[in-house]
Amino acid sequence: MRCSAARIGQFVVIDPGSDFFFLHIMPNGTKRKRSISPALDKLIGQMEDLSTDAVDAEVCKRFRLLLETNEINVNADVLKKFTANPQDTDLSVFGDDIRPFLRHFRFMHKRQLP
Repeated sequence: MRCSAARIGQFVVIDPGSDFFFLHIMPNGTKRKRSISPALDKLIGQMEDLSTDAVDAEVCKRFRLLLETNEINVNADVLKKFTANPQDTDLSVFGDDIRPFLRHFRFMHKRQLP
């Protein structure tokens, strides 16, 4: 089995015969997944319930990946108010990293209204 050298954060191709495998090199002690807060996990569940097409599913997948790889702290009460009434909630109280996903949740929620 042959392995090409790579730096941390890059992909390595291992060639055992004719098949190719891709591995992600991470620093020692780095966790790939973090635990998601219950409030954010509930928000992702609501987004997945509202998704109707492939774009919505991809946004949900990327949002979950962002939350698993980064530590994001959001006040549960503010998030609960947002999920109850997304159109009237000010998004400036949330961080810049999750704001696009909350805008998309707002769009998906508005699309479902009669």
